Amino acid sequence: MVCSRLEDAGTGLEILVVQLQDAANRSRLVIRRTEKKFLQNRGKEPGHAPGDLHLISTARRHSLLRSFCDLHDTASSVADTLYQFATHLRYVEDLSGLSAFAMKHLLLRERMNMVLIHGDDTDAELLSRLCSGIVSLSNPWYEGRGRKRYSHLPVFRAAGELHARYYAAVQRIAVNVKNMTPGELAAERTGLERTCEQLTSAIGELRRYVERLMEADSDGRLPRKCDVLLAPGNENLRSDKCAGRT
Repeated sequence: MVCSRLEDAGTGLEILVVQLQDAANRSRLVIRRTEKKFLQNRGKEPGHAPGDLHLISTARRHSLLRSFCDLHDTASSVADTLYQFATHLRYVEDLSGLSAFAMKHLLLRERMNMVLIHGDDTDAELLSRLCSGIVSLSNPWYEGRGRKRYSHLPVFRAAGELHARYYAAVQRIAVNVKNMTPGELAAERTGLERTCEQLTSAIGELRRYVERLMEADSDGRLPRKCDVLLAPGNENLRSDKCAGRT
C-alpha cells in the first residue's frame, strides 16, 4: 500500500514537472522573440517598428524582458526541485519495498525457529498453529517495479533465488516436521540460517546500491529534454509542444 501510494505521488510529480518545464520553454520562446524584435528595432523611429511593438517604451520592454526572465528562472527552479523530489520518491519506494521484503523474510525465519524448537513436541495443535502462518511470500515490489528496475543486477537475481530456496525449505519442513528426527531438524535449521545470512546480505547490498543511486541523483539537475522526464510507461504524458525544444 505504501509503495503504491509513493509510486502514484511520484507519477503525479512527474506530470507536474513536465507541465512546469513546458511553461518554462514557452516563456523562453517569448523572451527570445521579444529580444529579437527589440534588437531589430533598436534606433528606429517608433513609427517604423513592425506590429504594436512601437506602442511599448524602451524601459517598458526592458522591464517586460526582466519579468519574463524571472518567470522562466522561477519555473525552471521549481521544476528542478520537483524533479529531484520525484526522483527521491522513486528511490524511497524501492527502499520501502526492500524493507518489506526483508521484514517478511525475518518474520518467516522467526516462525520457523519456533516450528523447529517445538518439532518434537507432542502438542500437534501448537505445531499446526505455527505452520498455518507459512503461506506464499511473493513480494509485489520484487516481482513488479523491482524486477523492472534492477533485474539486470546479479545481486537482485541472487536475492530472488535465495528467497525461493529458503521458502522451499520452509515448506518442506512445515509438511514433514512431525516425522523428522532431532538430527534432521538440526540440519534443516543450520541450512536455513546459512540461507538466511546470504539473503540478508543480498538485500543489504541492494539497499546500498539504491542509496548510492539516490545520492548521485540528488546532485543532478532536471534534464532539458522532456522525454527524459518521463518514467517508463508514462510516454503518453509527453507534450508535443514540449518535444524538440531545448
